Amino acid sequence: MGVNWNGNVGQSPGAWQPQVGGGQYDRSGVSAPPPSDSGLEDAARQRSAGPQFFGYHNDSSIMARLAQQGIAPNAVNLRIAQQMLRYGLPINADVIAQIRQLWLGLGALSLVDLEALIALFSSGLPTDAANLQAMIRLLSGGPASHLMARLTMVLKQQTAPGQLEALKTLLSSYWKLGNGPSAFPTEIGQFKQITDQLRNLLMGSALLADGNLPAEVAAELAALRQLFQAQSMFQRMPQSTLYIPFYQWRDQQPMPGEFLVETERDAVHKAAQYTHLTVSVDTRNLGRLTIDFTALRGQLALKFEVQDNPVKKVVESGLANLSRRVVPATGYTIAAMGVHEVGQGRSISVLLPKRRDLRKLSRAIGVI
Repeated sequence: MGVNWNGNVGQSPGAWQPQVGGGQYDRSGVSAPPPSDSGLEDAARQRSAGPQFFGYHNDSSIMARLAQQGIAPNAVNLRIAQQMLRYGLPINADVIAQIRQLWLGLGALSLVDLEALIALFSSGLPTDAANLQAMIRLLSGGPASHLMARLTMVLKQQTAPGQLEALKTLLSSYWKLGNGPSAFPTEIGQFKQITDQLRNLLMGSALLADGNLPAEVAAELAALRQLFQAQSMFQRMPQSTLYIPFYQWRDQQPMPGEFLVETERDAVHKAAQYTHLTVSVDTRNLGRLTIDFTALRGQLALKFEVQDNPVKKVVESGLANLSRRVVPATGYTIAAMGVHEVGQGRSISVLLPKRRDLRKLSRAIGVI
């Protein structure tokens, strides 16, 4: 399972042209009202760690539960309760009231705004304006490769020297990667290097503070910076977390993916050689496929997460063959292997808390 961080850059497929736009949700000017004195982040830290799961709930039963708890069973509170259930949060009158205050301050029109508030709360993160903007970008702005594609297209129309030329050079190297599974172990280190350089360039104040930047370039740079900020928010222990967004070329299209490695810093887990690795990638025919590898004391557990039952059956049919190939290739003993249908639960990013598919909420197990 080792990774070579020093491979050579592959050749560019050259045929694909990134497209600008595409109906992205732009909330760059959003500002959230200040939270109450207690703060949602304080409530998130204090909430019970083990909510109980029971019952099947639809809109009517959720409204009834709201009324039982003395919460007005109106459309706003229903939407808040639905999103709380998606993120595994117990329905609580005080929390609903605080989230309602913040959402109403944003106009209470966008479910993306609401989900951003709930995602921050469920992760114990502050619901300030900067975090909210970054969260909205992560939820609705598309993966890193899509934002870089839009930036690449805009930069092609510019001739300004200096830092914009440095950006063009970095992006040119970026689009030479993604040359298939066989090249991935070598290229993942190059993805990290280029992404880190882009992040450092954008997180510095000089580039975005340049008043001479064309408006289109400034907008794309700001969007990418917000995405990097959101990704950093969810890497709670950066010393023991490695996160790398990447892509793979498929039919001259860059299919986005994510590579996440988490280790424990305490002595007990280190002694047990605990490592959790997640690879998630969009595919042409199977939707988003996520694979979790958990290594502990020479044993390996593999969990596949897919979006629907037909794909689950396809993946299950190949598990036996995969097991026979993994053991000699890694030296690990397979402790467990399984496939789980999760709908859209991890369709945005592996950094986000897992969420229930809103389309299946009426059939989902509720958290009350």
